[in-house]
Amino acid sequence: MSPHDARVACRIALVYPNTYYVGMSNLGLHTLYRLLATAPEVHCERGFLAARRLDPGSAPAKAAVSLESQTPLARFDALAFSLAFELDYLNVLRVLDEAAIPAMSRERDAGHPLLIAGGVAPSANPEPMAEVFDAIVIGEVEPIALELTQALAEGLRAAPAAKQQREALLGRLSQLPGVYVPSLVPPGQSAAVTKLVTDNLDEHETASAILTPDTEFANCFLMEVGRGCPRGCRFCLAAHIYRPLRQRSVAVLLRTAEFGLAHTERIGLVGSALSDYRHLDELVGELRERGAAIRTSSLRAESVTPVLLEALAESGQRQITLAPEAAVPRLRRLLNKPTSDERLARVVDMGLQQGIRAFKLYFMIGLPTETAEEALAIADCVGNLEGAFRQARFSAAVSTFVPKPHTPFQWAPMPDIEALGSRFRALRQAFARLRSDLAIDSPRWAYIQAVLSRGGRELAEVLLTTHQLGGNARAFLRALRQRSLDPAARFAAPSGPDAPFPWDAVASPPASDMGSAKDRLWRQWQQALSGG
Repeated sequence: MSPHDARVACRIALVYPNTYYVGMSNLGLHTLYRLLATAPEVHCERGFLAARRLDPGSAPAKAAVSLESQTPLARFDALAFSLAFELDYLNVLRVLDEAAIPAMSRERDAGHPLLIAGGVAPSANPEPMAEVFDAIVIGEVEPIALELTQALAEGLRAAPAAKQQREALLGRLSQLPGVYVPSLVPPGQSAAVTKLVTDNLDEHETASAILTPDTEFANCFLMEVGRGCPRGCRFCLAAHIYRPLRQRSVAVLLRTAEFGLAHTERIGLVGSALSDYRHLDELVGELRERGAAIRTSSLRAESVTPVLLEALAESGQRQITLAPEAAVPRLRRLLNKPTSDERLARVVDMGLQQGIRAFKLYFMIGLPTETAEEALAIADCVGNLEGAFRQARFSAAVSTFVPKPHTPFQWAPMPDIEALGSRFRALRQAFARLRSDLAIDSPRWAYIQAVLSRGGRELAEVLLTTHQLGGNARAFLRALRQRSLDPAARFAAPSGPDAPFPWDAVASPPASDMGSAKDRLWRQWQQALSGG
């Protein structure tokens, strides 16, 4: 629908506050774009951080304009931000600054676009951005997509909207299930917003809306196999926030794939528990018969099958990614991810039999109760695989553990930056004796991510100050000090099961949330600490 079409009631820019490459690699963005672009009376365009025109010889496009028509973002009726990572909160402020839109909702009036957020990060804890956004969708948007776009179209039909119309629209949005309007909820009080859950995934398509070479999976048609995870790893936000486990039927997935195969032979299977999909061997077999070249992301060693590895090898995939997360049995039990070294070796052996030679392993450092020796054991784990499989190539990616809301580890303390730095240095030295590559993340940025994951509304001003000071890690820590916020004290994990969290502002239903209730999570935390 053209922006000048008489049927258009509101113009929405769907903004991913990161690069085009990162944004278009996110299947959630594709889903939102399809929902908005097909909604009656809505014209939708996309916006990215430092987006560039597709013509290689053209000049860079400004970050504050839409990709499709180069329209300034400030001229849209609403900006819908998709936020998958807490560190992108800083990029939100950068986008708003370049668009000349005030960052704080209290400083905007009816002449500014309405700002809406959604995604995993604000669904887990909306409070750090509660002073920025007018409305935040908590959970999965599909159940209210039609009602939401109807409310926006009717509420923004008159432009410029009067203050009373804007307030009426926010009031209407607050009545929708799963929509949190922070300005209507005093700080520290619960909005009692129920997290949105899509009951039947077969009724909603989650697949690539646009094919492009400039993504992690170049020219690959991505489709979501399922949501949720039957494993319940104690550290994993996705495993808990996407409960309960839901899986699409093979028939629906094949119909979706046929549309993708009309444009590309590459089909990417997506899901937080992909290798636990109950019909995976059947699905990959049917896709291979249709000529699909199959791609996957990380796989679980416990559930990888020879059929899947054969299909990946035949499709030309030469590397598989596994995530043992920890190198010693005690920490794997702590995580509720009891992958054995023997099972890892078995998967490597199966892969080699199919011609797969490269294996990437994900680990974490800074886990609760972890010792320096247990962190260093990552090098032993990889070294043992090197010795057993000389013809294989291994690489390790080691990240810093970040305690996330709505997981049993929300009671875990944040890792100490200095201790993390020491462990990473020791690990680098150990890997210098191995053939495998080692990639590690920044402990400082992980620390900042932990603060943003666990903080409250006071962090909005910290983020704004950080942006004004340059937007880097040093600026964030300086902004915390300026506001006398000590992360080690203020954001330390509370010790009791009833201790308040900032994300309690958006309440989860006690029994119907299938595992997000505080008492159940607390029991799992205690079980983890006791070695169970």
